[in-house]
Amino acid sequence: MKIPRKIEFKGYVKAMQPIVHLSGETSGRDDRKVNSIIVQKFILADGTEIFVPKVNANAVRGILRDCMASAYCANRAMDFSHIETFNLFFSGGMRLGAENEKKVKNIFSDLGIKIGENFELAVIENLALKEPLVSLLGGAVGKTMIESRINFSNLISITQETRPFIDTAVLRHYFTGTIEDIENAEDLPLPGCGDVIDKMFITRRDDALNPKNIEYFNDQGIAELRQYIIEIADSRELKKKKKAGNGEISDEEAAKPVTKSVKDIHQFEAIAAGTCMESIITLTGITDEQLGIFLAGLRVFANTPYLGGWKSRGCGRVEFSYLVFQDGEEKGRVALVGNRFEEKLQ
Repeated sequence: MKIPRKIEFKGYVKAMQPIVHLSGETSGRDDRKVNSIIVQKFILADGTEIFVPKVNANAVRGILRDCMASAYCANRAMDFSHIETFNLFFSGGMRLGAENEKKVKNIFSDLGIKIGENFELAVIENLALKEPLVSLLGGAVGKTMIESRINFSNLISITQETRPFIDTAVLRHYFTGTIEDIENAEDLPLPGCGDVIDKMFITRRDDALNPKNIEYFNDQGIAELRQYIIEIADSRELKKKKKAGNGEISDEEAAKPVTKSVKDIHQFEAIAAGTCMESIITLTGITDEQLGIFLAGLRVFANTPYLGGWKSRGCGRVEFSYLVFQDGEEKGRVALVGNRFEEKLQ
């Protein structure tokens, strides 16, 4: 039995700016609440539990899927007539029952594929086996699930505490040219778990509710909008006054106009700039064309290399560096350093 071809990209992603990848959980009270980053729990040899910042594999997969699909469709000059085809390529599609068979057939129409009486067989033969992008990334077509041939690891912060859990090839690549014998090195210059978490905050001010800005609204077709904004501003200010006065305020106090805009402070955790995270991407049973699709996706990502949120506020930019292995044998390196994408493969 022939063993499927296996290609591994083992390396690290480096945060050049703080990465905001929040869990939805908060800590603290009222105006001191802090939105927490996503973490992964590890149990050390002595039983100690540690929680290390990470970026979920699905987040990485989603971004690179968009990049691969964009490069693939642009190269083939594909024109989508139906949203079902676009969804399959860019997000994996969705499972649909028999009553939606017509929608599923739209995919075959866009791709110029003729189908016979056996619909599910047509999905397997024409998409799971012959369509390179769908075969690589997987997806759902009708009631048929197509398994992906590419697997992404979580991006785990490389720290003193997580060192035992990091792939040796990744550590060796990370310390290339500085430490030769990684396996026997006792003290590696790695940060602690606490050093890779940054505390940040942003402010939001609703300046539309500031009386000075309301003055700019004139009566030329937007009088109703102006009045609506004034009412919102007065309502918010009245609520604040009632809260401060335990629900009771004088008529004179209630009649006072709005004096300031609404301002919120949002505090959150982020993966600190400079943090390096282990990243392993495994492609199994792929063709040369599918490897090319993946590499094209990396090139597209290199044009806008951002992870997480708050990109417009100076967060999320990354670099990456991978050693490439085929069936366990090192075949080269792929990296983004600064604005330069490097690809050296045998």
